[in-house]
Amino acid sequence: MSLKASLHCLVWILISFNVMAHEGRPVYIEVKHLSDQQYELNWKIPPVLTHQQVPIIQLSRKHCDQQIISHVPKLIDHQRYQCRAVDHVQLEIIYPNGNPALSTFLKYTDRDGNETHQYLSPEQWQVSLTELDPDQVSTWAYLPSGIHHIFAGWDHLLFVMCLLFLCRSPKQLILTLTGFTLAHTVTLGLASMKWVTPPVIIIEAMIALSIVYLAAEVLQRHTTTQETWLGKYPVFVSSLFGLIHGFGFANVLLAFGLPQQDAVWALFMFNIGVELGQLMFVGLCLLAGWLGHQGLRMIPERLGFSAGSSIKLGMYVVGSISAFWFVERLSLPFAVL
Repeated sequence: MSLKASLHCLVWILISFNVMAHEGRPVYIEVKHLSDQQYELNWKIPPVLTHQQVPIIQLSRKHCDQQIISHVPKLIDHQRYQCRAVDHVQLEIIYPNGNPALSTFLKYTDRDGNETHQYLSPEQWQVSLTELDPDQVSTWAYLPSGIHHIFAGWDHLLFVMCLLFLCRSPKQLILTLTGFTLAHTVTLGLASMKWVTPPVIIIEAMIALSIVYLAAEVLQRHTTTQETWLGKYPVFVSSLFGLIHGFGFANVLLAFGLPQQDAVWALFMFNIGVELGQLMFVGLCLLAGWLGHQGLRMIPERLGFSAGSSIKLGMYVVGSISAFWFVERLSLPFAVL
């Protein structure tokens, strides 16, 4: 039983966690201090929550009054506040049924136009605006955001996992992951700096389609003795699709913007976070593969258990889920209409 074959256990771990959603984007909140007592609050919430899960985003009512009456929480909305005690203004994020592991990216602009960016973990539901320091909290907030995006982005995880199945040696695995990294770094930079702006819907659909293709390649390898030309060169495949995934990473980064003065450094920190998250995930895959290999060796052969058949079934499930994502993302504009 090979170590690579036992990685099929990871397929079922990922599927059991989440088979219907991909969401690496955090909740994006922007607060602007317009005048002495007036604030503007804007937010974007990823569309993965039910109506009962949508959080209430507000400035502390103890010190601030809403100027726009709204009774229904919305995914994208804005609010104006008149605050009496500006030294005690707090941002509050209240989830009716608890936070379903969504982080928050906060952008605060003070009266002098200074921007502060802060990454809030799912446990942080309240932050004092007067305690934010624009000189200390800035681009470092993009590092954990990049890590979070990888581990919350199920399509990216499935893509990397399928790459592991295509590689035949540790050297090929290193070259394949390097190709993927370099390729998505290029397009992440181009799109984040707005030098290239492909349609978001097309990119997201192509990311899903890339997983369908890789799942088909893995099935081809375990079903027949024949192999496609692209299947023989996973480095080329990872680099080609890495260009597309880089645009997907950029869509997340552009959703909450780059700081005006440190855009390049923020982009660098986000990309480092993505790479750290990817390396951690690969490490978990290899560990799960080794543990699975040890466990499968203990199963008697007379039970008729076949790791190869399990891999095939797992790839059918991965391919079906990714095909659903592909159709869902292409049909999103029609659903909005």
